[in-house]
Amino acid sequence: MLVASKAIVLSKVPYNDRYAVANLYLREQGIVAYRLPLQGGKKSLATRLRRLIYPLSELDIVAEHKPLRSIQTLIEVVPNPIRLDISLNPTKRELSFFLAETLHKMLRNAKGDSAIYDYISRSLDFLEQASSKIDNFPIAFFLHLLSPCGVSPDWEEIMLNYQQGDYFNLVDVRFQNSLPQGEFLTKKEAQFLKTFVRISYNNMHLFHFSEEERRRSIHLLLSCYRIHFGYFGEVHSSEVLESL
Repeated sequence: MLVASKAIVLSKVPYNDRYAVANLYLREQGIVAYRLPLQGGKKSLATRLRRLIYPLSELDIVAEHKPLRSIQTLIEVVPNPIRLDISLNPTKRELSFFLAETLHKMLRNAKGDSAIYDYISRSLDFLEQASSKIDNFPIAFFLHLLSPCGVSPDWEEIMLNYQQGDYFNLVDVRFQNSLPQGEFLTKKEAQFLKTFVRISYNNMHLFHFSEEERRRSIHLLLSCYRIHFGYFGEVHSSEVLESL
């Protein structure tokens, strides 16, 4: 069966001495694995695939999908849109590796979702155009990804229940005055939550976090996804956060 789709590249890994495997997030079908030949002339499809498929590149693809086959075949790929700054800017490129690895692990068992796909695509548009500091981009990205993933709480309603000295229970998504079990926000973090949830791509440059605060914020946000999607392992490229 021929499939035409929008797709975002999440990973590319060696498979054997003849080809690699790329995992693409398709707008309607979710993550699909495709084989990438490692050999071919300058004008061959293999060379084109190797050049165009890298973390978070967005493509229009035509592919052949066969039932019961775990790795499918790409027939044509066209970059759309072309985001040169993400691929050429060292900081943005390293950030794209972190985001792609996290999304791959987080969504590997999830079905395709156009709302999630469109959110990622819009976010990449912002990252491509961003000229100011982007150190808080992953915080804004994962905070607002909660909504298309269907796990974003009603923050305004939750804040009505806050009392000075409360903790915030991430599992039960509520404030409480006793120490929660599992992942939680400390009293100091809970006090800042009302301001924290207002961070966006447009105002993220106004938030000043230390390196440790930024890592902690991302850890807690990813914990929300682990509660929803199940444990998806550690993100090996997270050290990139230290260079932002």
